Amino acid sequence: MNSYSSSLVSTSFKRKRDPNFESDDDERKSCKLLLRNDVFVNYSFEDIGKSFISHLKGALIQNSFTISDHTMLPFGKDMHLHVLKAIEESEIYVVVFSPRYASSARCLDELLHIMDSFRKFDQRKVLPLFFNVDPSHVRSQQGPFIEAFHHHDINIDPNRVQEWRQALKHAGRLSGLTIQNGDEAKFVKKILKELVKMQRPLKLHVTDYPVGIGSRAKELISTLRLDRKDCVLVVAVFGISGIGKTTIVKETFNRIASSFDLSCFLADIHYICQVPYWKVELPKALISCLTRGNTFSIMSNHNDGVTQIRRLVSRRKVLLVLDDVDNFQQLESLGVCPEWFYEGSRIIVTTRDKGSLGNIPYASYHTRLLNRRESLNLFTRLMFERDDHVYSMFIEEIVSHAGGHPLVLKVWSRHFKQYGREQWPSILETLKRIPHGDVQKQLQMSYDTLTNRSKKLFLDIACFFNNMDKDLVVKILQDEDSRFFPNNEIQYLVDKSLVEITPNNGLRLHYVIRDMGHEIVRQENEDEPGQRTRLSDPKDVKRVLTECSGTESVESIRLEWSMNVQRVTLKSLNNFRKMSNLRLIRLWDDACYQSAEMNRLCFKKLKYMFWYRFPLKSLDNIDMCNVVIVDLKYSKLETLWEGIKSLKKLRILDVSCSSSLTKTGSFSGLENLEELYFHCCEKLEELHESIGDLQKLTILDLRESIPLKMVPWEMIGKLASLQELSLGSDLNMELEPDEVNNSLFYSLKECPVTKLRFHGCNISKISCGVVSLTWLEHLYLYKTQFFSHPDSLLQLHGLNTFELERCNHIRSIPNLPRNITSIKVRDCESLVNLPCNISELKSLTGIHFYHCPKLGTEDPYFLMNITGLTKLSYLTVRSCSVSQVPNEIGNLVSLKELDLSLNRISSLPDSLSNLSQLVYLNIGFCHRLRMLPLLPSNLTDVAAHQCDKLDVMSSASIRTKVCKESPFSNRFTICLPWKEEVPEWCSYQSKGDVLSFVVPGNKICGAILCLGNSNPMMSNVALKMYNKTKNTSRHFEVEVQGSYMGIMCCPLDNTTLLVEPGDFVVLKLPQGLVSSCGLRLIYENDVVDSKLVIT
Repeated sequence: MNSYSSSLVSTSFKRKRDPNFESDDDERKSCKLLLRNDVFVNYSFEDIGKSFISHLKGALIQNSFTISDHTMLPFGKDMHLHVLKAIEESEIYVVVFSPRYASSARCLDELLHIMDSFRKFDQRKVLPLFFNVDPSHVRSQQGPFIEAFHHHDINIDPNRVQEWRQALKHAGRLSGLTIQNGDEAKFVKKILKELVKMQRPLKLHVTDYPVGIGSRAKELISTLRLDRKDCVLVVAVFGISGIGKTTIVKETFNRIASSFDLSCFLADIHYICQVPYWKVELPKALISCLTRGNTFSIMSNHNDGVTQIRRLVSRRKVLLVLDDVDNFQQLESLGVCPEWFYEGSRIIVTTRDKGSLGNIPYASYHTRLLNRRESLNLFTRLMFERDDHVYSMFIEEIVSHAGGHPLVLKVWSRHFKQYGREQWPSILETLKRIPHGDVQKQLQMSYDTLTNRSKKLFLDIACFFNNMDKDLVVKILQDEDSRFFPNNEIQYLVDKSLVEITPNNGLRLHYVIRDMGHEIVRQENEDEPGQRTRLSDPKDVKRVLTECSGTESVESIRLEWSMNVQRVTLKSLNNFRKMSNLRLIRLWDDACYQSAEMNRLCFKKLKYMFWYRFPLKSLDNIDMCNVVIVDLKYSKLETLWEGIKSLKKLRILDVSCSSSLTKTGSFSGLENLEELYFHCCEKLEELHESIGDLQKLTILDLRESIPLKMVPWEMIGKLASLQELSLGSDLNMELEPDEVNNSLFYSLKECPVTKLRFHGCNISKISCGVVSLTWLEHLYLYKTQFFSHPDSLLQLHGLNTFELERCNHIRSIPNLPRNITSIKVRDCESLVNLPCNISELKSLTGIHFYHCPKLGTEDPYFLMNITGLTKLSYLTVRSCSVSQVPNEIGNLVSLKELDLSLNRISSLPDSLSNLSQLVYLNIGFCHRLRMLPLLPSNLTDVAAHQCDKLDVMSSASIRTKVCKESPFSNRFTICLPWKEEVPEWCSYQSKGDVLSFVVPGNKICGAILCLGNSNPMMSNVALKMYNKTKNTSRHFEVEVQGSYMGIMCCPLDNTTLLVEPGDFVVLKLPQGLVSSCGLRLIYENDVVDSKLVIT
């Protein structure tokens, strides 16, 4: 035996070894070494070292594996130590069993240490290769191994030989690859493919407190569509700075990297590109990442790098993350072209700017802010280093103002830790006005990349237009500069993740982005707010207006009503004279009061003026020739102006609820006016006849203002663009039918009116006149005495929406045209009958009745008339007199939401289960309801508040719902009347805040959670379920509105929270928020027989 071999043995066996090579978790966790090599190769050099092994090692190196074996280590007396170290610092051990393998004591000693390391260390793997030998011969030391071991038994210590035999026995049992006189080149390719699968992806450090990261990583993984292996997909992860894009992508990378042949996370591209030669350095960084530090050749220019990248990504399935991309040039310099990548590859790009993707097709993932529960969890962990919720009003206020932004929560937690708790309130007030420097610096990076025009627009939105309608903002700004296109610029800010467009088309900035904008403006002049361009802080506005310190620098003033700001008393509006460059004004009376007249004001740059309770009697003394919108609700105006006022750019004029307004003045100078509102101008006696000149007017609102007889109908009829007309004030005046037809409908027949609203009119009859309104799509009647001929509306073929509200004299809805899609009726106390032709209205998608107490009294089966409407998606019959629900309701195959609350229903038909599209059912306050039928398969929410007689837990429908359907589909929730105790069928119950149990030995499919609440002010309850054994958790939210009991059924599996027999599980609830809780596990046999669940 050579000296190297004996030294290896003596070193290897200083540590006591488990003879059966079983895993020892404690020792494994304590022995974590730095991995320096991907592969260590153990083989007989004399047998195959110069042939097969030479080819294998060459292929490994060419495919970017770092390798080691005994020939690559320093030779000498300490060689055995180098071999031991190389084995311990390698991730995968390739053991090549060849016919002469057992003849080498060195091979066998290396195998001993390989199996020892495999037992002790995390993430070590062994790949046996049976090269022209049978695996059974390795395990039993037969075949070509017999002669070698016969020699060992004679010449070597028996204990050592026995250890060799044990090592061979266990190594031979491991899954490996076999070749018997086959094609070695194909065998090498097969080995490479197997090693790629075995290679452990580098685990990235995510964060110390991964609150909310797991759920978002799941969402991102879903967006990646990993099931699509036939395509290459680019996913762009968008979000504002500091929201957690990189953190979420790191977690995603750690979870899925092992599914790819090659994975690379290229971080901080923004900083890499700060160097002068970044177009060379960036590809070099990516190549280094893809090759794990190896380089193929010296890069002399950018094109060399792109060529190498293309070669690397075209051969193997790649997961590539490009983090913090600023612009398309960066992706271009890397040659990121999906067509180059091997099929099944995925590319993730994190960026704040949609424009950085250029013309590359991509799917998008928009990073969600933390919700309140997650924010509270993260902040308390950061502050107090534990997961317990701290129920303090002040902590809630901090978390609320942070707006779910992780960066703000982290920076603030460090900041607050530096001070005592008694100082926290004052610190928070300071942070509300002046962002922390670390937050400002991080967030302002996005602002600094904007063009000058975009910067100006961003500050306008941050300081003035936040939460305003986008189309309104575009209308205000669109002609401010011939080279400025606000629609495009707003979209640019959206693409930069600075501005969000809400579902109702509003412009919204996150709190921290808004505050970042405010801070940029504050820094224009920290001491004198009157020297800044924009005023939005109430204290600054108050100071400037009371001290008359405004200057030409001021472009906008926004002062909202606030309980915390004292009223600003102005002796004269001349305080505004110095601010001649004002473009935008928004003021409220409760914060600004005018007590005297003023001289003429020149606001030639003014585009928008909103002044609640405007104090002047007219607008004659204000020069605002460029104004686009004037909104003066509740003003003290008596007239708009005398004579003609030239406001050629004015689009919207709203003087609603101006109780002193008696006349309007001429409209001749307002040729571009589009919307005009005189709602509730109760003293208005005259509408100037020049209103007929407003050829661009689309909306005219005269509700509860000028009497109908004073309206110049002939002039109204000339409004060629009028689309929406609202009328009404004649509560005590009755018009004859011919007078109505001649003066109103006849004049409107040439107008393209699509929406007509009557408020408080006493119109005794609408007959042939309404037929002339061929453009009408929406008819709304409010408090109107309307007794129509049954067929008077049938010829309105374009009508799609018919609404009645508080029309207390109407008993029957007239027949409606067949194309109508929506009927809405609210608070009509005398209504008894639906339209006679209701069954013929096949286009109806929504029918809504609210508080019509006589509906259903004369015909209990009136709902039978709508059961043939197969397109109906939403049906509400709330607080009526419904006592019977026909079985034919099951024919409404498109129904998604059904609201039957506050009725006299005692039962629901079995056909309810046929409503396969139904997701929401409201049967609340149906006090007579006793039982539920079988519920539809897709139903996820049932509201059963105050159903006092409903015995829901004995209902077969609930048993089926919670056992057979919900464990494998969406969660199911139901809200029930509160009871002191949770149901007896809950296997696990608790009166406290913690419920724990060990999972029994049956297969789990789901769980039923039951929470009781006696607090009438309580809403939903958030709870957390921990699997302590697997160190995993899942958040749930159970609806417990008021003094009710909430029950939720949810699946427990790989996509939610996997629990298996023997696992120790803990359910944690917010302290003091529930009076009782219970849990029932759903087992596989429960699904087969649902009666086993609830007894």
